[in-house]
Amino acid sequence: MSSRRARQWIVDAAAMFILLLFAIPVWLMLAQQDQLANGITTTGIVQNKTFARGGNDNSPDWFISYAFKDATGREHVGSSRVDATFFNRVSPGETLTIEYLADQPGTSRIARAANPGIGEALALGGVGIAFFYFLGPQRWLRQLSGGRDPVLD
Repeated sequence: MSSRRARQWIVDAAAMFILLLFAIPVWLMLAQQDQLANGITTTGIVQNKTFARGGNDNSPDWFISYAFKDATGREHVGSSRVDATFFNRVSPGETLTIEYLADQPGTSRIARAANPGIGEALALGGVGIAFFYFLGPQRWLRQLSGGRDPVLD
């Protein structure tokens, strides 16, 4: 195999890897949102509010811990990442509407609370798709039309 052909395979593999790397977390987050959209609704009580500095960008993260009882009466504890407005609006001891999966009560969230992670996941997915397009389809289409490979040439 020629050196150029080997490099093409490496770049093609990188394109596929980047697509998976960025698409899988977005898909998992959206799948969980879809599951919980059909969940059971109950009332929970705010247990605790936690403010933490984020990762590398030092952006703040707000979490609310809550307790709720499922349809069988068993108590469960959960935590949701929320935006600053929602965080400042609730206090420990207040009631919240909680959604949980009937067959997995440990999977729960605060109903109708804005989850800042969705925007981040979609932005991350957008970056991944842009990288994939540049390393994959754009190169492939250009080569099919007889043009130069923008990555390798």
